[in-house]
Amino acid sequence: RGFGFGAFGGGGGGGSSGGGDKSLAAQRKELEKREADIARRERELAAREASMRANGGSGGQQVNNWPFKFWAFAYHNIDAEIPPQHQKAVRVCYYSYVCLFLALFMNLLAVTGAFITDGRIVSWLMAIIYFVVGVPGAYFIWYRRLYMAAKNDSGLKFGWFFLMYLGHLAFMVYACISPPGTAGEQWSLAGMMVLRSALNKDKILGAFYAVAFCLFMLDAVVSVVSMRLVWTSFRSGGHSASTVGAQMGAQAASGAAGRSALRSVV
Repeated sequence: RGFGFGAFGGGGGGGSSGGGDKSLAAQRKELEKREADIARRERELAAREASMRANGGSGGQQVNNWPFKFWAFAYHNIDAEIPPQHQKAVRVCYYSYVCLFLALFMNLLAVTGAFITDGRIVSWLMAIIYFVVGVPGAYFIWYRRLYMAAKNDSGLKFGWFFLMYLGHLAFMVYACISPPGTAGEQWSLAGMMVLRSALNKDKILGAFYAVAFCLFMLDAVVSVVSMRLVWTSFRSGGHSASTVGAQMGAQAASGAAGRSALRSVV
């Protein structure tokens, strides 16, 4: 019996030792992971500071460089300001913004042609509004939000970007179709439902509408890819939709409470 008890006791001690070894190995692995993460962040910070000193002018201060050097109102440098794990998503989203600019500009040219040849003044005015409002609006409403979200790794700002970008995706679907009976007449956007009519009316006019339609389609595809990349980048930062949703709800409630307090004071 004593031997048997010793055997069982020895087996229990071995199991405990094995469990302890596994626990130590897991702790060591976690510690190495944290050290590697800290080292990576230090390298990223050093690279960003070096790039900012190289591109920011004297004294390391940022100099506005976007959209043009001769007329700039913002500092835009993905390599310098955006962490490497977010750079691909931000860059593809920037391509989406550039495609939108080109599509709306080409759409304005096409609708201007329709105005000259067919007197479609309402469609022409709507095309002007799409371009004048859409280009700066897209920059401030969703692209700049993503840029700042990635720069600061802010889950809340990522959440607002997703919300605004869904509106952009809806507009791209609308622009690619250009259904009849919509505001500003059907000809205000170079969608597939007006492309055939434009080609039948005038070949040159149809060519302008075809180019604008292709740019709208390209931007729609790039936008879908961008959304997927941003979502992957968002998840890789340890953020979750439930947490961000709660933060957005709290921010909205706080804003509502502030406005209510202000009205009560006034």
